[in-house]
Amino acid sequence: MHHLKTLLFICALAVLNGCASVDFPTNFTETDRVYDDLNVNALTNAPQYAISVAQLNAPPEAVFEVVADHENLRDWVPMIDHLVEVDHSQSLPPGRPGVGTVRICDFAGDILTEDILYWKEGVGYAYSVRDHEDLAVTKHLGVIWVEPDQRGGSYISWRQFFEKKPGSIKAHMMPVMMSYVMDSALDNLVDKWGGEVQ
Repeated sequence: MHHLKTLLFICALAVLNGCASVDFPTNFTETDRVYDDLNVNALTNAPQYAISVAQLNAPPEAVFEVVADHENLRDWVPMIDHLVEVDHSQSLPPGRPGVGTVRICDFAGDILTEDILYWKEGVGYAYSVRDHEDLAVTKHLGVIWVEPDQRGGSYISWRQFFEKKPGSIKAHMMPVMMSYVMDSALDNLVDKWGGEVQ
């Protein structure tokens, strides 16, 4: 019940703050589905429902090192307050983060198993939450992308693609909840390095 109250509070905050459009300073537009050699359409045909962007006063290598540290997502992603369980046994290369890595985390009371489907060291990765009956969405894909900002810092974008499950009230709240969590996560990175959530 506590987690439901937390999620409803987040939704209320987001509605009160209004919906702002994303000022997109990166090399990719808000609606792009191809980032270098990552083609979202090859992994999901689901629409994009949430996106967050920030400029950070840190080089891309430093930013990627933090956002690609799966075990320590709690260091910057809200609602994760534990070390994330990570399995690199099927990843390429084995034993290291990459395609095939699996991470399991408790996110606001929901146990999520996520598979890394795309990995470009120092740049970005894509992950998918495995479908299960309690999940409000399907065909999920999250994309985290880091690129230089031409001033010695970085731009980071985080996108969420998914289909809403019919008849699920929670599914209709997901875009607002995800946007709030993603903006808060990028705010945590701004607190670490300086910069601004766009």
